[in-house]
Amino acid sequence: MSNLVNYAKSELKRIGMVDSGEVYNDSVAKAIMDLIELFAFQGHSGFSAPYVINAFSRLAMFKPLSPLTGEDDEWYDGVGTVQNKRYSAVFKDKDGVAYNIEGKVFTDDGEVWYTSKDSRVNVTFPYTVPDKPERVYRNKEDNEALEEESVIDKIRVEIEEYRSGIDRAISEDEFKIEGMKEAYTDCLEIIDKYMTNSEE
Repeated sequence: MSNLVNYAKSELKRIGMVDSGEVYNDSVAKAIMDLIELFAFQGHSGFSAPYVINAFSRLAMFKPLSPLTGEDDEWYDGVGTVQNKRYSAVFKDKDGVAYNIEGKVFTDDGEVWYTSKDSRVNVTFPYTVPDKPERVYRNKEDNEALEEESVIDKIRVEIEEYRSGIDRAISEDEFKIEGMKEAYTDCLEIIDKYMTNSEE
C-alpha cells in the first residue's frame, strides 16, 4: 500500500469518515479512497502529479481547461439570452454582453457565503474561468483586507505546489542532467527562506 493511500486513510479517519457507521460518510470516504488508490496506482512523477490533480479538479467541477472563446459554436441555440456550452454559469444577452453569474460570492460575517444578483461579472473573450469566485465582504474595510490576503495566499499556494514537485523529483531521483539536482536543491532553500519571511 502506497504512502499516499495510507495518508489519505489517516486523514479521513481524523475527521470521522472512516467506519463512521453513517451511510453518507462511509460512501463518500469510499469514493475518495477509490480515486486516491487509482491515482497512486498510476505512479505519477513529481511533475505530472500536480498537472493531473489540477486538470481532474477542474473537469470534475465542469470547468474548462482552456479559455472560453465566445465563438458561435460555444453557445446553445436560443433567442435572446443564450448559455455557454463549456461553462454553464456564463451567459450572453442578445446585445452581445457576456457575463458569469457566479463571478462573486458575498458574506456578512466571514462564515456564510452566498450568491445574489450582484454576483454577475461581465466577461470578455478569451475568458479563463477562475478556480474560485471573487470573495466580497459587505464591509468595505474587510473586503480590502481580504483582497490583499487572497493575493498572498495564491502566491503561497503556487510556491508550495512548485516546491512539492521539486521535492518529489529529488526523492525519486528523476534528474538526468548533471548538476540539475543540486540547482533545484538550492531553489528549495530560497523558497523556504521566502515562505518563512512571508509568515513573519
